[in-house]
Amino acid sequence: MKKTVLYGLLTLLFIVVIAQKSIPLTFKLDEVYKDKSVNVSEAIRDFSTLLLKKGILTTSELSNPDVIYDKLSVMKNIKPEEFGIHQYIDGETMKKWKSEQKILNASTDDQANIALFTYYQVISEEYTKIRLHIKANRTIDFKGEHLPMASFDAVLFEEINRLKDKGVERNQVTMELQVDPSTQFEFMTFIQGKLRNLGLRKLTYL
Repeated sequence: MKKTVLYGLLTLLFIVVIAQKSIPLTFKLDEVYKDKSVNVSEAIRDFSTLLLKKGILTTSELSNPDVIYDKLSVMKNIKPEEFGIHQYIDGETMKKWKSEQKILNASTDDQANIALFTYYQVISEEYTKIRLHIKANRTIDFKGEHLPMASFDAVLFEEINRLKDKGVERNQVTMELQVDPSTQFEFMTFIQGKLRNLGLRKLTYL
């Protein structure tokens, strides 16, 4: 009797283990992002369709994770909306989830889907960036236009609110500063102080 019960438990455990291994990683990732209103499967499908339409990947390449990483890693100056990406996808969530998975043990199709969503997330990070061009004549350009100092706070505050609609919190915003070489140090310090007052502390110099 005991042997029968033990055999039954071992059999059940074996079935559970096999079932867990057969669950696609994208399904598990869907569960992770469900609370963030992101449908991972739909995102991958729509992203794949646009990559095909734009001629960036072929149908056969969509199932090759190495080719996906190679081709998408060299893409520059990408606008998320051109790839059907309309909100920021939290990168820390993705990073943590990937560290807990054995992705290399997954099926090739699963690996390809993870590669696609990885770059979907990377492209979405463009929404977290605000770029300023700080000039030597103590003026600033924003989106290619002159930004008067009198409007500095108001314009950036409006931009922060716009990014919030894309799922970007203030502490996730990165200021990209393109600074002319001969810009005075005092002016740069002044600008940095204004950014800190707005709660913008992540700075990158281009």
